Amino acid sequence: RPPQRSAPLTAEVILSSHMEKRRAYLVLLLVIGVLGAVIFFRSSLTATTVLVRNAGVSSVEVRIETDIGESYAVGQLEPGGSKRVAVSGRDKALWLVVVKADGTQYQSAQIYSTSGISISGFINNGEAALSVEVASWLTTISSSARTPPPSRTYVEPQLPKPFINLADVVFTDIEDNGYYTSKRAQFSAGIGARDLGYNLTELPPGKAQCPFHAHRAEEEMFLILEGEGELRYGTERYRIRQHDVIACPTGDASTAHQIINTGSTTMRYLSLSRLSKLEICEYPDSNKIGVHADEPEPGLHKMYRAESTVDYYDGESSEPPNSDA
Repeated sequence: RPPQRSAPLTAEVILSSHMEKRRAYLVLLLVIGVLGAVIFFRSSLTATTVLVRNAGVSSVEVRIETDIGESYAVGQLEPGGSKRVAVSGRDKALWLVVVKADGTQYQSAQIYSTSGISISGFINNGEAALSVEVASWLTTISSSARTPPPSRTYVEPQLPKPFINLADVVFTDIEDNGYYTSKRAQFSAGIGARDLGYNLTELPPGKAQCPFHAHRAEEEMFLILEGEGELRYGTERYRIRQHDVIACPTGDASTAHQIINTGSTTMRYLSLSRLSKLEICEYPDSNKIGVHADEPEPGLHKMYRAESTVDYYDGESSEPPNSDA
């Protein structure tokens, strides 16, 4: 009687067992790889605080996008307004997206920062100029793994031209208060200025742009482009006309100044001033003091009567404070 042909069956069983073990090893390696990638991704996330300041001349809607696909709404920023936003990313990179009033969107180039770098993100030829200050990026661990964002195509924005024609400026500061009636176009930030402020002022006949005043921090210069009028300076009065250049250094009431259009046509003049984060103005005609501080936020902007000055210890008790201990 011939023997049973059981050997091939045994070989098939052994082969099947090896294949199962191999598949199990492959699955285990795959799981380990995925877990390693998740752990690496989670541990490599970083967080920072971004200060976005609108250095332009018109209000814009702003949001921040990071390299892990997250979007942070900064919100509406008026000219000179700012907001701090906490963001997280992986490669210490972010983008700014600006939405103008007409709905048009512009995106900044990719912004990298390792610590405390101030970056100017100019978008659309300076129509929306954003100053970005990025605090130090700190390593953090996310509470959950996040899927990397899909690939995106970013359009490199045009940098602002460092000049503008005065025929193209936009008047954004309109004053209509009787004797103090004027229009001003503030355009310095839009062409990349950092420490100086420029504006074009149009002054109707018989009007003044602002009350008689002196600066303690910001020196000014004026260039008369068209028209004629009068300059009040300290206790003196001077006739001024086209192409006159006026220096207004900082000081007390002896350097107080005011430009008045005494002619019959609109006066136009260019103003240039040093920008200071802390300023004190004196108004000799009304005996007022103006205090202006831009930082820390939200800033301090107050007007006081000079005669309301009080003693240093006014309202203070000379007795030590009560202790409950």
